[in-house]
Amino acid sequence: AAPAVAAEAPAGLASVEAQWALWFTVDPRKGDLMAYPRNVAVMLEAAWTKGDEKVELGESFFGATVELKAEPVQRTAKGSRDVRRLRVADPKASINVAVVKGTDFRAAPSSSMPGAEVRRLVAPDSAVPVLRSASAPSAATP
Repeated sequence: AAPAVAAEAPAGLASVEAQWALWFTVDPRKGDLMAYPRNVAVMLEAAWTKGDEKVELGESFFGATVELKAEPVQRTAKGSRDVRRLRVADPKASINVAVVKGTDFRAAPSSSMPGAEVRRLVAPDSAVPVLRSASAPSAATP
């Protein structure tokens, strides 16, 4: 089984082998992990690499804007959801991520947080090549 992660990639994934970035959201209603489609993940990775503050995904993706701050958030006219980026060695790997329910589901800062639940994401064809050097931070957040 894949290790559970919260806001950071497991230590083993911070190596040179972590050549892929997986961008995903936490569904605020159910807590499910939802990978961005590859074309959107490419846009997010490029913007993150350039240091952009946000990405306008436009009407083709629910009119969403992703704010690339310490804890990225996707906003639409209907609300917001947490966004995370993990570096992985295998682009088709399964990952486990901790979420917690308050008013709605959000990414948990730690899998040991009271009330945290571990959710699994299998995202074939959703990971994109990492655009930063191997020495760049491997945290799930920019």
